[in-house]
Amino acid sequence: GGGAGGYLIGTFVANPGTNYSIVVGKGGLASTSSVKGYCGNNSVISGTGITTITAYGGGYGGGQGGYGGG
Repeated sequence: GGGAGGYLIGTFVANPGTNYSIVVGKGGLASTSSVKGYCGNNSVISGTGITTITAYGGGYGGGQGGYGGG
């Protein structure tokens, strides 16, 4: 399997009437061949009045034939 995604701890105060965008990235996918798979996607929180927060996606998923993830 792929490596774990980024881990962040933090808080912000949500303001009533303000829209925030929260995107949770998918995990790293395995490959269908003997090469390494694909990295996971980033997770992001953004909105008016806050600095965008990004947790980087995980490592590569594994490939067929025992090629390891990362």
